[in-house]
Amino acid sequence: MRVPSPPVGSVPVPLQPSPRSGLFLAVRFGLETPRGPLRYTVRVESPSVAEAKQAPGDSVRYIERTRRLYASQPPYDWVFHDRASEPPPWSPIEGPVARKRLAVVSSGGVHLAEQEPFHFRNDISYREIPIDTEASDLRVAHFGYDTSDAKRDPGCVLPLRALRELSAAGEIGGIVDPALSFMGGIYSARRVREELAPRLRDFILAEQADLVLLVPV
Repeated sequence: MRVPSPPVGSVPVPLQPSPRSGLFLAVRFGLETPRGPLRYTVRVESPSVAEAKQAPGDSVRYIERTRRLYASQPPYDWVFHDRASEPPPWSPIEGPVARKRLAVVSSGGVHLAEQEPFHFRNDISYREIPIDTEASDLRVAHFGYDTSDAKRDPGCVLPLRALRELSAAGEIGGIVDPALSFMGGIYSARRVREELAPRLRDFILAEQADLVLLVPV
């Protein structure tokens, strides 16, 4: 990175990093004139910024940069469930589904138009969606997947119409009203396990549902 030479007669001030970005430096110069001191700032960009402007079609290798940035950090500790010591509590279905009441839980970030949208991430709240809600009254707020299809047809992540049709045809015994929806982009597995999941469980048990349809996204 080249720093421009100060004008003749000026007094350079040491380089000062920009308070908002590490991508450039602000070089301040002072120059004594007959009308008094004249000061101005020259913005000097880093090579990465200059190269990006010179070659706008080039892609940024984010994965390589991320690996270099976190090279000194320990590996990410992914959530792991030990099935041997704690098997999933699956329960077999006893009796025909046509006589079972079905609870619906979706992690697709669906909410009613008048409800508050889900936050960007780590939102452990959920929304109650009446079963007779039309698709035109539903909205989607989720940062973790491409929501374009879900916004066109919320039924792909919260299949209310399809379930109503199954119930009317006698294929299922009924639907717990309301359905439950949350935003699955929650980074804290602990908060899901200790806060969100127990609330969903308690709601479903209070409604005496026989089955739960979980629509994960």
